[in-house]
Amino acid sequence: MPPQDNNNCAEFCVTSHAITVSPGSVHTETFTAAGTEFGGTFETINGALPNEHGTWQYGRDGWQDGSAVRPWLVDITSDIFGAGGQPANTTISYRGTFQGKDPNPPPQENPPYMVVHMYLSWY
Repeated sequence: MPPQDNNNCAEFCVTSHAITVSPGSVHTETFTAAGTEFGGTFETINGALPNEHGTWQYGRDGWQDGSAVRPWLVDITSDIFGAGGQPANTTISYRGTFQGKDPNPPPQENPPYMVVHMYLSWY
């Protein structure tokens, strides 16, 4: 079993996720249904699997058993090109937080991990 975060709540805590496009734009997403008593039941209309025994009915941090993955789409065109239309030297970074802080501050012997897939596309 993978280790849990320092807050012992895994997917049941409300977390915020930020994409920073330097030199200064931040785009955030917060999953407020996490930890709610019936957040999962409201997702059955979106494909969540009911009655899986255990904790299926509780809200989770951006996902539910059986639900389709909903992409988070952010248009960063203006972040990269700016008002002048010329591309800027840009760095893109990601950070997940719990109550505004790193949920797993170092040092940790076996820190938990999260798999994130990010795609940058342009045309």
